[in-house]
Amino acid sequence: MSSLSDAELVALHLGIDQLIDKSKSNPGGRILIASDSFSNLSALARGPLKQANDSRKDLWRKIMDLSRKSDEVIFMFVYGHTGIAKNEMVDMVAADTLRIVKTRQDDLPVSISGIKSLVQQHRRTEWLLTMPDGRHRQRICGTKKTLLAERDSWDRREQSEIARLRCGEHPEIGPYPRRIRGEKDNTCRWCGQDPETVYHCLNDCHRLRDLRRRLDVNTERLAKVRSRSEAHKILRFVEEAVQLITKKFDEKRNRVRKIDAVSDEVGSPGIKRARV
Repeated sequence: MSSLSDAELVALHLGIDQLIDKSKSNPGGRILIASDSFSNLSALARGPLKQANDSRKDLWRKIMDLSRKSDEVIFMFVYGHTGIAKNEMVDMVAADTLRIVKTRQDDLPVSISGIKSLVQQHRRTEWLLTMPDGRHRQRICGTKKTLLAERDSWDRREQSEIARLRCGEHPEIGPYPRRIRGEKDNTCRWCGQDPETVYHCLNDCHRLRDLRRRLDVNTERLAKVRSRSEAHKILRFVEEAVQLITKKFDEKRNRVRKIDAVSDEVGSPGIKRARV
């Protein structure tokens, strides 16, 4: 019982041990170590003095020992399951080893991080089973967390608005503003046909089709937005959509005012005498 990261770390240890043994008889040369373990490579890239994990500290000592016996040691990240021959072969060996390990788990040590990972996975699975189907955020983003790669550079308003759109509870579009005003009618203010939801506005409303195409936004973009520039497009869509409905409301109000003005003129005594 261990996490995938722990297993990949053991593989790095074994591989570097073999390279150290080979370098004793054949020193020098350039060594390239390719791995699809992004988490371990990222942790090792912080340097030997910033390793909190004892196994990674030990791995760094082996790396420095290997670097003294060779001209250059390079670590390279490769994507898994993309047809790279050596990587596919390693995956097959790992799968076969996992089947063997599962039959003799009692003989193997269990790490604290492995236990934590298993408990978190179990609790998350239980939580997902209790989640009702058809929720707005689930429809847009699924059940996975949506990380914002550049979230540290975002201001609080931007983060809040993207989160609200994903949950379907934005103060400008969707059912939220109607519910706050106590209105029972939730018909889309733009097309006047379907119920107004964030999903409808970003995907289906035919009156907002041109705006969606111009800004290249939809719920798929909303689910995968990671950069600030992508977020600005979506927030601009909301802003311009609200401007359209405001313009529509102003035009309607102006028409009503013109009708009222004409009615007042027709109803005045001077106009009646003139017409007679």
